[in-house]
Amino acid sequence: MRYVFLTALISFNAYAAEIVQTSVGPRATGYLGLGKNPRYSTIPMDTTNLPETWDWRFSSGVSSIKNQGGCGSCWSFAITKSLESALIVQNSDNEMDLSEQQMVSCVKTAYGCNGGFMDSADYVVKQGLTDEKTFPYTASNGRCKSVAIKAKAAKYALLGSSNRKPTIDEIKAAIVTYGPVFVTVAAGGNGWSGKTGEVTGCRNTGTNHMVNLVGWTKSGKWILANSWGKSWANKGYSLIKFGCDKIGEEAGYIVVE
Repeated sequence: MRYVFLTALISFNAYAAEIVQTSVGPRATGYLGLGKNPRYSTIPMDTTNLPETWDWRFSSGVSSIKNQGGCGSCWSFAITKSLESALIVQNSDNEMDLSEQQMVSCVKTAYGCNGGFMDSADYVVKQGLTDEKTFPYTASNGRCKSVAIKAKAAKYALLGSSNRKPTIDEIKAAIVTYGPVFVTVAAGGNGWSGKTGEVTGCRNTGTNHMVNLVGWTKSGKWILANSWGKSWANKGYSLIKFGCDKIGEEAGYIVVE
């Protein structure tokens, strides 16, 4: 039912990325739904022997915090960050600064600054991304252009299934195995202003934003990496309780060769 409802939503052509009003001003989001062709993982996650805590920041396994500005491009930032981080975690590559703007301008199945989908991750598999210098971010739709590809994913996969959201342990296992995952969340309310280092409202129900999870704490909280700049929360990161604001209702990971 979850899949049927969301695929019905994407039959409309008019979307507008939400602007979340906080005490520090408007913050753009941009998540619109699963998309028409979400690809779920066919390989079960090994959820045995998971550590009590995990944080890729302490192992240099996550790329730098960025800022999407007033463009509803959270989908591009979350997917790009998972690819950048997967290259570090899975290939031991140095951090690459890949182009979010390429996805905003070139993904034909998304709406640029008016939002995108979980299955927009298919672009980094089929096309791949150039670097930030070649296709710099403008926080606007812009024109697509031909570029030299610097990095490409072998595949992406969503956790759970069309009728089952992913479990906490599945998300944990994916973080450990593949690096920071991209997930959905209902942004807004207490903690989203970024004045503190934790989201505490936990009352929002409509998912509207995509972020990354880089780990978790012993006390049952995810470590969330946002795309609202380093001045937000704890240098761009925040804690959020498992299940708070529907965090991780949809979750995906990227595999590189």
